[in-house]
Amino acid sequence: GDRVLDVLSRAGGIADAGYEAFVTLQRGGRKATVYFLNLVQNSNENIYVSAGDTFYVHQEQRAFTAFGASGQSGQFKFEQEHLLLTDAVGKAGGLLDNRADPGQVLVYRHEDRETLERLNVNLAAFGPEERDIPTIYRANFRDPSSFFVAGEFYVHDHDVLYVSNADQVELFKFLNLVTGVTDAAATVPA
Repeated sequence: GDRVLDVLSRAGGIADAGYEAFVTLQRGGRKATVYFLNLVQNSNENIYVSAGDTFYVHQEQRAFTAFGASGQSGQFKFEQEHLLLTDAVGKAGGLLDNRADPGQVLVYRHEDRETLERLNVNLAAFGPEERDIPTIYRANFRDPSSFFVAGEFYVHDHDVLYVSNADQVELFKFLNLVTGVTDAAATVPA
């Protein structure tokens, strides 16, 4: 009559933060892994234990990567159960005033096909056997309503957050390149 959480509790619980813990059940040559908080929040995941079952609990820090015209580039750990897009932008140092295009805050992720079908996304370019679809979400922070949407948009483990450069930054880079080339050409002896 014991369930997974009963056995884990009798074994002393989990040592890591619940939002970083995963539980793997090995039964009869088969294995399945579930996020610990899913066990707690969803009674269907907290299944009955059978004789001979083996459990492994491991920690996996969830993280996202940010780059572009954000204050910092690199990998950032969630360090909490849920991470919203507004929080992720903040962790990455926000949008750089002199470089960022607030209309082009992008999240790259591999999204499962069923989610995209529920959103009525046209998936004609992908075969029916493709279950993991590369997807780009865009937030336009020039529009104040985007802040409300971003405050409800969950970042997933392994997402990539990219903040585009403003158009004038790209123009400035190009002009610097042209100036560098013409300066070099002017100094070449005839």
